[in-house]
Formats: sequence, C-alpha cells, structure tokens
Amino acid sequence: MRKLLSAALAVLLLIGCVSPAAFAAGGEKSGFMYLGGAELSRYDPSVYYEVSENPVSQDKFFSSGADSPYLFYSFLNVWQKQVYDEVLSAGVTDEFTVELSPVITCTATVENGYLVLPDETSSQLMEIVIGGLSAVSDDHPEIFWINGFGYSMYFQYSYNSDGTYAVSINALQITATLNQGAYPDMASVSDYYGRMMEALDSFEVNGFTRYEKVKSIHDRIVTQVQYDANFSVPTAHEPTSVFLEPYTTVCEGYAEAFKMLCNREGIPCVIIVGNAGGGGHAWNYVKMEDGKWYAVDSTWDDPVGNSETGVFYDFFLVGANSTNRYFDNNSTTFEDAHTPTGKRYTSAEFSLAYPELSDVSYSNVLNRISSSATVRKAQSLIYIDKDAVLSNELTAPYGYTLGINGKTTGATVTVTGTGGSQSYTAVRRGDVDCSLVTDSFDVELISKAARADFYIEDGSAVFYAADMNSDGAVDAFDAIAADLYANGMLSYS
Repeated sequence: MRKLLSAALAVLLLIGCVSPAAFAAGGEKSGFMYLGGAELSRYDPSVYYEVSENPVSQDKFFSSGADSPYLFYSFLNVWQKQVYDEVLSAGVTDEFTVELSPVITCTATVENGYLVLPDETSSQLMEIVIGGLSAVSDDHPEIFWINGFGYSMYFQYSYNSDGTYAVSINALQITATLNQGAYPDMASVSDYYGRMMEALDSFEVNGFTRYEKVKSIHDRIVTQVQYDANFSVPTAHEPTSVFLEPYTTVCEGYAEAFKMLCNREGIPCVIIVGNAGGGGHAWNYVKMEDGKWYAVDSTWDDPVGNSETGVFYDFFLVGANSTNRYFDNNSTTFEDAHTPTGKRYTSAEFSLAYPELSDVSYSNVLNRISSSATVRKAQSLIYIDKDAVLSNELTAPYGYTLGINGKTTGATVTVTGTGGSQSYTAVRRGDVDCSLVTDSFDVELISKAARADFYIEDGSAVFYAADMNSDGAVDAFDAIAADLYANGMLSYS
C-alpha cells in the first residue's frame, strides 16, 4: 500500500489563535483551531495490517450494469463527501478549505488552556477527513501528493451557564504534507503531475473488447516498469513512477496506474489494499462485461521485477478460488493469498468497502508467459494472433488439464478440472481460409464478404475471424483492418 497513518491524533486539541482568556461568558464568538495531523508511513511489505473491527457501516454498493463504475464516494457520509468534493475540485494544491453543511455541534470544556472536545466529536472529525481523503485518493489516484495532512477547524462558540461551551464547527482546513524525498514543494508536484498526465494521455491501449483493453493495460505496465525491490526510488509509491522515468515502482504504483488507465478507457476498476505474501499489498478489481468483478495483480504478474523475463498471467482476471501455474504452481487460491483490509490509515476506524469478487476466474484457460491470446467469454472464444502457435499460447492453472484439437480458426480448446470441462473455439484473427496465416488471400475473402460476394455463416469461427473490429458485422471496416493487420500495421496486443 502507498501510505498508512503513523501517528494518532491528540485527544487534547491545542488552541490556535483563540487565547484561554477568550473562553468566557458573553455572546457567540468565532475561532480557528489547529486539531492535529497525521503523517503517512511508506508501504512496508514486512508489516501486516490488521483487518478493521469497525469497517464502514454502509451496505456494499452493487452497481447495476457492466459499465457502471464503483465509486468509494458512494459510501461516504455527507461531510466526508464534502472533503472529497473539495479535494477533487481544488486542482493541484496542498490546501483545502471544506465548508461543513450541516455544521457539527458539540459541548466542549476548557482545561488548562486547552479546548477539549468530546471523544465522539474527535473521532467524528478524524473519520471525516480520513474517509474523504481515502475515497478520493482511490477513486482518483492522479491526486498522488497527499502524503499526510494537518487540519484545523473554524468554529463558533458560546458560554453555557454550567461552565461548558456550545461549539459549532462550520469548516475544516486541511493542509497536505508532501513526500519530501520525491516532491519537495508544490512546484515539483505540479511538474510531475503535468508530465504524468501527458504520459497517461499518450499511453497506448490496444484492442476492441474490454478483455483486450484490460490485457493491453496489464501487459504494457508490466513491460514498462520494474519493481523497486530495494525501495530506493522516492516516487515508487505513486503512479508517477509508472508513467515517468526511471519507471521503477512498487505495488501501489502498479495498482494506481492500472486504475488511472481503466478510468481513461471507461472500464470499472477499483484499487484494493490489504495483505498478501505476509505483508501490506495493493492490487485491483475489474468489472467485466458479465457484470462480475475479477482480480488483477500486476505486481505479482511481474514477479521478478524484470520486464525482460516476460509478462505472467497467474493473477490476471482471476477469482477468489483461482489457482496459479507459473508463480508458484500450487493449490493456494487467490483468496487465501490476498486479504483485503480497506484500511488506508491504521489508526482510524474507517475502511473502504470493496465489491464482491467472483469465485472463479473470468476464464479458466491460463495464458502462457507473454502470450497474446485473448478471450471472448460470452461466445467461448479464444483469439490468437496471425503468427501465433496455438499450443504455445495457452496452459492450464494448477489442478486443471488442457486439451487442444486443431491449430487455427475452428480449433477446439478444452479445459478440464474437478468441476467438469469447458470448451472454447479458437479464432486466428483474419484467418478465414484456415491456412494458419493471415495474408492477402484472407483480405480478399473478407472484402468479398463485405460486398456480399462471399458467404460467411453468422456466429461461425470464420465469421469471428473476419470480424476484425468485433462489432458483430463483416464490412468494409473489417477489410481495411485485415489489410493493415496482415501487413503489420495494426496490433491487438
């Protein structure tokens, strides 16, 4: 995980510009008071974070439809949403003034020059700030510079006849503390932010289907970056480390960059924080077109931290009960290895609520290392590139066996496990004559099919091979795409 709270807020709240003498009988007065602050510790893989005993109380939010996003904003109370909204709208700045509506009221006392708020009010204010910051930083990881915070309150008060004070808290001022080793000031933050967003905009994502786009994001992140095994890169805990040199990151960078790119592509995705491998960790859930959520752990799919070794898929669109093959080839399930906590701040009784993970993987076929194969789950199709060898593209996870009958468009791939068998039909992109290659002959056949001079049966493997842009029709656009693809000018991976 990126950053976790390392210091608890003081119970006694130090008086700022309000002097002790000011707390006396009289009419209503205004004040401004420093409340405390929290510095956020760096991710430490040796630290195991306890699951909160007091998670957020709202029911889990299940969005309707495959394209509806899952926003942590939906779980916040009215004041936490005001923190979230202010941070999101304020732009690249380290100071945020949040107007609280309705105001928060309490009865306080003054002891030895300190205004003492009730414990429940102190906890409430802490959860307002931490809840809002947790949600906005995970929904919008491009806001990377809030490495900690200090905060104060604006309030009005009046003296009660029993010696207490009626306090109305009407605003909070939050000041972010920066990761000084990486971003010494806001000018540096602005520079990194601008260059990161330019790199985000130019980051190439290929494919037409959701699976193809998610795989492209996963593969390009893994091949572009290396894991910072020594925790020596100051920016490694932020997404800047994925989009900018030296392209060296840790799990938070992988997960946050993955989320940013899914946001850009309109793909529902969340960042998950918790424990894995005996320490703190971060990964992602992605909602596919079937409306179910699947896990992607890009960090563990780059297990040696060296992009030259290739891209692994042991933890790509997997379910709670999924096993792996290349990572350690054992029966450990994803759920056993990954425990979400939802806790961005260790001392706060607040946890982010996550969507429910599918029990099984999006597909029970496992890609071999650096395979270009993609899956169309609804039609039970497996796509391979024009030059791929089908048997070299796929394998089976632990506990399953794989059978392949054929080599190109129309071949059958069968995966068998304790729960039974599932079969897929192979589609070599563009190979409509089933000759093992995609060439000018295929381009001509697709062109004829687009002109209705050549019949291709709807729903057949040949039809899917000819439908280059996956829009459900074979037309002139597919003929153009096939020509570009056959000549190496179009990529799907």
